[in-house]
Amino acid sequence: MRRLVFILLAVAACSQTTTDVPDAAPADAATPGDAAAPTDGAPSSDASDAGAPACGDAGSGARIVAPTFARPSVVVAMKDVVNDYGADATGKTDVTAIVQKALTDVAALGGGTLWMPKGIYRFDGSIAMPGGVTLAGDWKQPTASDKKVDGTVLAIHAPGTFLTFTSDASVDGLTFWYPDQSLTTPIQSTAIGFVTPGKSTVHSVTIRDVTFVNPWIAIDTTTPSGDTGGNHLLYNVYGAALSTGTILRKTSSTSRNEEQHFAARYWSDSGLAGAPSYADLAAYMQKNATAVVYLDNWGTYNLTTEDFGTGIEFNGPAEDKTVTGEEIVGLEISGAKVGIDLEQGNTFYVTDGKISASDTAIYASASLGKESLLLDEVTLASGGNAIDSESTQFTTNVMTTTFSSWSGYAIKAVGGDVIVAGSTFQQTGNKDLSLGASVSKAVVMSNTFADGFTMDSAINQKNVWVDDDQLKLAGGVKGFATSGLGTELVTPAQPKPARTDPSSLYDVTCFGAVADCTSDQFDAKSGALTGKCTDDTAAFQAALDAAGSAGGGTVYVPASRTTATYFFAGHLAIPKGVELLGADADRLVRVSDTRTLLVIEGDDKPFVTLAAKAGVRGLSFWYANQDGYQPQDIGWTIQAQGAADWVVNVDLPNATSGVDFGTVGSDGHYIVNLSSQSYVSPLYVSKSSSGFIGDYQGSGGGGNSGGALDYPTTPNNPPLDEYDEQGNTPGDGWTDTDVGQIADAYKNGVGILLGGAKNEVILNAYVHSPHVGLKTVADGSYGGPSLTLIHFGSETFTGIDVEALDPAGMKVVETEYHTIAIDGYPQMKVRDIAGAPYLVVGSGVDASTPITFFTFSNHSSTPVGLDISGGKVVLQQYFSDQNGNSVAPVTTAVAVHNAATGFAMVSGKFLNALDPGMTLTNDASPNVALAGVRLVSPLQTTGTVDLGFQPPM
Repeated sequence: MRRLVFILLAVAACSQTTTDVPDAAPADAATPGDAAAPTDGAPSSDASDAGAPACGDAGSGARIVAPTFARPSVVVAMKDVVNDYGADATGKTDVTAIVQKALTDVAALGGGTLWMPKGIYRFDGSIAMPGGVTLAGDWKQPTASDKKVDGTVLAIHAPGTFLTFTSDASVDGLTFWYPDQSLTTPIQSTAIGFVTPGKSTVHSVTIRDVTFVNPWIAIDTTTPSGDTGGNHLLYNVYGAALSTGTILRKTSSTSRNEEQHFAARYWSDSGLAGAPSYADLAAYMQKNATAVVYLDNWGTYNLTTEDFGTGIEFNGPAEDKTVTGEEIVGLEISGAKVGIDLEQGNTFYVTDGKISASDTAIYASASLGKESLLLDEVTLASGGNAIDSESTQFTTNVMTTTFSSWSGYAIKAVGGDVIVAGSTFQQTGNKDLSLGASVSKAVVMSNTFADGFTMDSAINQKNVWVDDDQLKLAGGVKGFATSGLGTELVTPAQPKPARTDPSSLYDVTCFGAVADCTSDQFDAKSGALTGKCTDDTAAFQAALDAAGSAGGGTVYVPASRTTATYFFAGHLAIPKGVELLGADADRLVRVSDTRTLLVIEGDDKPFVTLAAKAGVRGLSFWYANQDGYQPQDIGWTIQAQGAADWVVNVDLPNATSGVDFGTVGSDGHYIVNLSSQSYVSPLYVSKSSSGFIGDYQGSGGGGNSGGALDYPTTPNNPPLDEYDEQGNTPGDGWTDTDVGQIADAYKNGVGILLGGAKNEVILNAYVHSPHVGLKTVADGSYGGPSLTLIHFGSETFTGIDVEALDPAGMKVVETEYHTIAIDGYPQMKVRDIAGAPYLVVGSGVDASTPITFFTFSNHSSTPVGLDISGGKVVLQQYFSDQNGNSVAPVTTAVAVHNAATGFAMVSGKFLNALDPGMTLTNDASPNVALAGVRLVSPLQTTGTVDLGFQPPM
């Protein structure tokens, strides 16, 4: 086969010629254990043979790779294990030492990507991933009809944990295969683990586009401290496992698990030597294996498991003593004995799912306390009880769920509460419910039964409320809507520059850019530049202009080999078809650890502007002249000025205003893995007909970059001052939060601001500390937005503030709010900032506009929960453990205003007793309803409230 040759752009200061390289290893290639690649960043021997860059030593040696199989983004590599190191890609010779050497060399260059071309690589030892490095390969994505393995295959013969992670590292595009694996004498090894010697926590790990053919355990995120540090991403993970697919450990609710697919056929149909038959492998896995073990909340989207004895196990407190629950949107489990095994944890959500199991579809153990299971749009098929709850306190809450088959009972509950609404029971001949003696209340509302409702009950019938009439609420407010996720939502592909061929790379160091700026070159108080830093504005712009003139391409920013950074006194304009790419690329990283930090002396203009079809990826931005306690009048960091623009994997720790896709607008925009801790406006989107935002992390006030990258100094960038219980402090009287944003920011700021953004899709967004998590407003003639919001969580004063909407309205799927309250942070006791409603719908929203929440939960103590003045708002499957306290007593759970406003809360539970009770106030509207909501304290109502479908309990 032809080996890949990397080519730098033959233009201006970085021209190269191209030379074909034969299949045989070059004469000067390194032998195993004696890699010859230089560590000073000079081109490798192969690259030198092909023609050294005209810019000489200034070139970083980066090159665009040309993989056999399509990749979602342009891959720029610093080194190649075959062409630079002579690694054997036939699987005959151990390459452990070579690959480890190459990883170390890339780390010494400041970080970047190490490329492994298509082939089979034998490993007799283990690999430790250094920070700042991505190990990338050529990956053939499995499909439903073709699971044959091809591309970059790691043939692992090593015992124990094969690949261990430190923070800020990534694997991308690899297949993990154990050639010696056997069903009779299985090798009990872990393919990827977070147990790194000397590291108590591991953060910002990215595992994407990988296949695990046949490990004992595929991924184990366990670390010695029990807390992985969070901010991990698992994306496009496929495979089989003989024991466990993934173990997802405590992560502070900031990690994501997306597109994970486990099944026996990923080994049996792999085409690799020694693969067992599907029947034998499936039988083994159904007896011995669990697909996913959750020990904390990893926001999960599109998870499928086949042929595992247990599809999903939740068991957080038994391991970590704490757990926040789990949210899953898009779940399919088949071929299991037990679909979901709930052992210990908090609240569990599944929306848009199919679960099939031979024994029990969902099992809730006796060890569970006052937790809840919430199912919405789920189909259950079971050879035994479909849902079996053995807990005396657990709440089973199912809505719009289809029970297609079962033996015994569709729902068996020993105790707790049972809420069943808008669901369909298709099985005939078997009973629907079994209520044990410890069941407190049962609500059975507006369901459909194939042969009439049947139940065995050991509780007093007055505690069972059944109403099989079709749900009809006052004023035309409708419940039991469907989210449309299974048929409507299509997440877009990641955009690429107009040219992606190997000759379309422009290295900024070839145009004179120098990373030579350090923190001691700035004034300790103002952040003004006082020392000598090279202004890289002109060099970067020259590279961008060259790429634009050539019809597009990638402008690459190599990592700094030291903690020095690139400095800018001006602004950058990215031309059409061009991507500005940092060495972090698609790898998640904290700003304290990145080596592609751009330090800016900001002014009131945007630092980066994007022409149409242009983007930024893999970079962090730091304002040297920012004052974290008094944010400066600094313009947007990145502003879109054309259609189809993108921002991917960008970190903005201390901007005043972060990413602007609203002032000009960008149809078809793509914003993914944006971490914007900007003080006032982290993200603004408007004037667009479509767009996608994924995996967004937003905070309302930046933070010290920490570590060696301490820009400019600590006095003007929190965390700084200490607060004691007596109110004594040397600073401003506010305690800085543990993630580095000042508490003052809670008074202002909006995490995501949407104007006239039509058909916006937001998947996995978490906002911490601005006053408002997400806000919608009207933007002149563009009006308000229409949107689908999936997996949204906030720790803010107001979670969502809806002030304007397009007539198409909004759908919100699985939202969870930890609204900041007075007792949540000690500094609130000093300044006495009152809590705010966590959901606000303003009077500017037309009364006919649909606003539907699917599985809505609140974990906060605020005086007012919901404040509704517009739209037709429906909360399907509401859960609240909202409670009062001496500083902020709950006065109103729901307040509805205006005569035309519609509001309904359909199915749900208030876990805690409220004083004076669950209060719903209505000023004038006849369109307010409460239906099938379980209350543990009296209901207090003001005004007209339709309680026709509300149980009298």
